[in-house]
Amino acid sequence: MPGRTGQNLEPDLIAELAQLPGIVGIKEASGNVGQVSRIIELTQDEDFAVISGDDNLTLPIMALGGTGVISVAANVDPKRMVAMCEAAGKGDWKKALALHYALSPLFRSMFIDTNPIPVKKAVELMGMAGGPVRLPLDNLDEKKTADLKKILATIPAAKKLAGAGSAGKKEKPVVKITRR
Repeated sequence: MPGRTGQNLEPDLIAELAQLPGIVGIKEASGNVGQVSRIIELTQDEDFAVISGDDNLTLPIMALGGTGVISVAANVDPKRMVAMCEAAGKGDWKKALALHYALSPLFRSMFIDTNPIPVKKAVELMGMAGGPVRLPLDNLDEKKTADLKKILATIPAAKKLAGAGSAGKKEKPVVKITRR
């Protein structure tokens, strides 16, 4: 994640690392689809997973041969995120693309402020325990919270939980890792 670490692991280095027995994959969040493509090309003969670290790029990365996502948006709308990844994994690109575009407003809303501020606010608004943000982060401001509420109002699972409040039935988190 060059945006957080100030470092980018180049595809050639990742290909070398992929040959080591204890390294089974990478969370790819460089934002560079060309780099992702090169990593997959260089590691396609290895038992090595390339997993999207950016919700917006999950579908393109899976189209290149990536295996899924470590997702922020799935904390808010896990069913549709899983459905998108499963559709892409099965080669149902029409369904995956429709879900990608349906989820795109949520993807953008999760980064209207520094992560994890928006996702914590979203799950709080849905009646789940997100907990406070840690210092030096601050709460989401009123305007961004209002914008986030508009997005949440379009998400079936969010509406259901928000209507039920904290007494609503919480779904178990979905974790699915597939290997090529």
